[in-house]
Amino acid sequence: MNEKKLLKKLGFPTNFDKLTEEQRYKYNSVRQKKIGNKKYDYFEITEPGHSKKIMKFKNIKDWDYKEYKFQKKHHTAVRPVYDQLYMPGSWFRVLELNDFGKRELTYGSLESARSFLFQLVFEKLNDLIDLKYPYIHVRPYGTKMFEKTEDKRFSIMTSYETRACGFEKERKELEKKLFELYNEIDDTIVSMLKPYQGYTFRKYSDTPKYDMLDSFIIGGFEAAEDISFKTFLKDFTKRQQPVEYLERIGEQIYRKYKKRLLKK
Repeated sequence: MNEKKLLKKLGFPTNFDKLTEEQRYKYNSVRQKKIGNKKYDYFEITEPGHSKKIMKFKNIKDWDYKEYKFQKKHHTAVRPVYDQLYMPGSWFRVLELNDFGKRELTYGSLESARSFLFQLVFEKLNDLIDLKYPYIHVRPYGTKMFEKTEDKRFSIMTSYETRACGFEKERKELEKKLFELYNEIDDTIVSMLKPYQGYTFRKYSDTPKYDMLDSFIIGGFEAAEDISFKTFLKDFTKRQQPVEYLERIGEQIYRKYKKRLLKK
């Protein structure tokens, strides 16, 4: 059944762009049952064509290693050896059983504990810099706020300058200092995660169901070797621990490098 027919059957507008967020969620829930494989909990990652390929991998670690090799070939910001899960975050959706025994669509991000903590710590440290030396966006004098695109269909914001209210030098020094701590923070995260290699964690979104994106976090190689895409939910849940364990580690690391960052 094509998109318009399914929308019509659900009693929704046949123009997908006119659907509300709740209607899109309902549509995707029904669609998932039609395109997904019930045997695999209707699991679908990134795009439909890719989902069939990942089912051929023995476990998540094998898949992650292939992704790592691809990224290492095309990018430089990757650890030189595969000694940790790469897994920076891949979007997926799956139908899981709710408390009433009915399948419910879940949007998720598959990521490693290392990636989760790295993002958590760096966001807080960047927020610290923003708080100390906030940037403001200034439109150069005499320029228009918006300009038409070439086809005159859309208006785009013109170029603007960012300023730190006279503290540009101090802000840049902190940004440079944080960048220089990049590898050290990464190594600290890896070290503190050693006791959690065999666990999984789930960070539940606090937004409405139709707009949520849960983080499905893999502790390390031990857990990744025991999780198959074919039995993802079952394997993941079997090793699941409270995400607060990771958040406490993140807070410890943040406090340590907050002092380092602000130390003159």
